[in-house]
Amino acid sequence: HPFVWLAPFIVLYNVSVYILDILGVREALFISVIFNCTYLSLSTLFLYCAFFIKNSARNSFSYAFLNFRRVKIIGKFLTILGFLLLCYIPLFLKSGYTSKMETNLHGGLPGLGFISKLFIFFYIPYIIYTIRVTGKFPIKVFIYTVLVTLSISLFIGERDIFLTIILCSFLVFYYYFRPSFKKVVLIAVICLGLVPILGMTKQITNKDKIDLGQVNLVAAVFQGEFFSSGHNIEVLLVNQSQWNYQYGKSLLNDIMRALFPPMIFPVQNTTGWFNSHFNGRAYMGYGMGFSYIGEGYLQCGYCGVIIWTIFLALIVHCLYKYSQKSVLGLSIFLFIIPK
Repeated sequence: HPFVWLAPFIVLYNVSVYILDILGVREALFISVIFNCTYLSLSTLFLYCAFFIKNSARNSFSYAFLNFRRVKIIGKFLTILGFLLLCYIPLFLKSGYTSKMETNLHGGLPGLGFISKLFIFFYIPYIIYTIRVTGKFPIKVFIYTVLVTLSISLFIGERDIFLTIILCSFLVFYYYFRPSFKKVVLIAVICLGLVPILGMTKQITNKDKIDLGQVNLVAAVFQGEFFSSGHNIEVLLVNQSQWNYQYGKSLLNDIMRALFPPMIFPVQNTTGWFNSHFNGRAYMGYGMGFSYIGEGYLQCGYCGVIIWTIFLALIVHCLYKYSQKSVLGLSIFLFIIPK
């Protein structure tokens, strides 16, 4: 159900700045505003889910998309795509780049993002079919994808691919096998612990040493993957005198940017606007992303947070309904969850 996985992510991504304040790592700013935005977003999502989203029977959809011939082709594609991903490691090492920021500054590694998305997208229906036919989770395929994506994280620094594989695997495993609550909590704790460890070990060839004993892993969890959203809201509020409420204008810019290339319609999307105005390291290839709650607040304050959450809930609702109809829909739904 969308609320089950979306609500924890909303909390993690937006209150990490406050948790770091409690841990004494940094001082959080505008705590009351961030809490109000998070509460409004959670409440809006809860009410939307309660009134409009109904649970369907598990395994009630059609598996017509999958058959032995198609899955065999998918398996071959998965092997080829894994090999292509591994080929990026010597390309990266040969390039002389020393960080992900430097790689991004020089245009990145061509095709890596596209191939990694295909790799993940083919992986999901393959393991679904295997579970459907054998009744067992495909450990060998899982290990193969983990080794490929872990290698990409260690050598190139793209840990998102690895974390996405882990999350999608867990969601499929939970969907079909329904592990106990204790096992779910244990897996969640392990996954959260992986976030800072991957951050410290990524691009391992450019590090002199890795000393995990000197790192506060609890604080590192909230300083890494989950820090940027809440911090970006802080940055937006600190610089409130430098911008005006958009009242939907930035959404139109996002749509135009998605439909037309910059050379035809030169306009920044909201994330580009935020980074160009408030990211002092953008010229170095460092991207801060933004925040959907922050973007809602940018439109018209607290009302914008509610409206943007409704937009998010509508999109997720449509995908969730589609996931109840076919295995292809389920694959697409699981694919977009980590995004």
